[in-house]
Amino acid sequence: MNKKNTFVWTAIVASLIIAGIIIFVLTAPHNTVNYVNAEEVAQVRIRNGNNGESVLLEADAEETKELLNVLKEIKCTKVDEFDQTGWCYMITMFDKEGDLMERVEFISAMLCEIDDRKYEIDPLDGEKIFALIEKMY
Repeated sequence: MNKKNTFVWTAIVASLIIAGIIIFVLTAPHNTVNYVNAEEVAQVRIRNGNNGESVLLEADAEETKELLNVLKEIKCTKVDEFDQTGWCYMITMFDKEGDLMERVEFISAMLCEIDDRKYEIDPLDGEKIFALIEKMY
């Protein structure tokens, strides 16, 4: 009887541990780049980190809508640090009063920083956003 109870409890504990690991992997490490409500965005500024040029887009512009949609699709994983400095593009979103809503710095097609938090992104997502931005210049 004792061996049977031990086996049952071991199986229950192992099942709970496995379920916890699965839930953590599926929910914890991923974010999206843009968690701002696109309807509240009035302007978007895109600045090129290599030459300082910037583009200011109004919320109703087709490019702005496309950019915000692409940003929503980018999945990112939080990292503690990365060695690169500077950035390729900075996207800054403002509300109707001109207040800053969010700032995203794309360090490269694989790294970004959102409000001083560092993230890795899928290079294909990074290349997609870079191609879209480069069309605007």
